[in-house]
Amino acid sequence: MTTKIKAIVVNENQRLAFLPKYFGKRMMAAENGIYNAMSKLCASYSGAFWNYYELSNSGFYMAPALDEKLEMIVESNGYQGLLSADAAGIVASLCVINELCWLDQS
Repeated sequence: MTTKIKAIVVNENQRLAFLPKYFGKRMMAAENGIYNAMSKLCASYSGAFWNYYELSNSGFYMAPALDEKLEMIVESNGYQGLLSADAAGIVASLCVINELCWLDQS
């Protein structure tokens, strides 16, 4: 049996705590990195309000609050295609989380 993971939008009064909770001292680098990753991966992206999500499995991500699909090009693995804004946000978030993990390697 598989359990479906639920994404819950962080409400307005909890937004200020989201970045410090998940990124700690690297919260500013993470936030800017995710916005920059989206700009690099999606040529048509020109900024948006972003929602923060917490997952029922203790995960998290950020995603732009856009209705249209976004064309994403991930040169490192050859992916090119249309993604929902939610899926595109997951991709951008994971790219930066991966980069930040390598910074703390000793």
